[in-house]
Amino acid sequence: MLREGSPYPSSAGPDGDSDRTSANLHPRDRAGDPAPARESSGGPGGMRRLLLSGALLFLPGVSCHPALEVDRERVQPDVLTTLHAGEEAAVMIALTPPPGFGDPAADQERIRAEISRMQAEVLSAVDTADFRPRQPFLSIPAMAGTLRTERGLRTLLEHRYVRRVDLDPAGGGGQPPVGGQTTPGHQP
Repeated sequence: MLREGSPYPSSAGPDGDSDRTSANLHPRDRAGDPAPARESSGGPGGMRRLLLSGALLFLPGVSCHPALEVDRERVQPDVLTTLHAGEEAAVMIALTPPPGFGDPAADQERIRAEISRMQAEVLSAVDTADFRPRQPFLSIPAMAGTLRTERGLRTLLEHRYVRRVDLDPAGGGGQPPVGGQTTPGHQP
């Protein structure tokens, strides 16, 4: 049964009482205007909205940067754990030994010069916002520093001279040289 002036059937009982009062209706329905046809949530458009809403819920957890996958042979797992915790990591970086390293008959001055050149090349590849050098070594193909970001770790690992990155539990790799500057062109 239709109520007068309403496109909706009445649920009035035999005594004329209705459980649909105008107070429970949308203002458009109270005025007698038919409601525009709406797509039900069960239709294909509703499913798209549902899937889109679900996808948007997970969007804040998605990072703009891909997760750093590390070769466990080249990185101590605690380095990445420390960076994920939002902390800086005191690290030791092992470099590829130059030719003749470890040979007592080799020209030690040439080896030291090659180690210095390799250290400078690695440092020039990584941004100072990502890595702060602390201690270069004169006769050992390694250096100590503070790794600040995963981007810095990624840059180090991509470098041809970097062999391995480990935490430096002592946090210094030795004492800085007199004057406080650790490497030419890089201030602590």
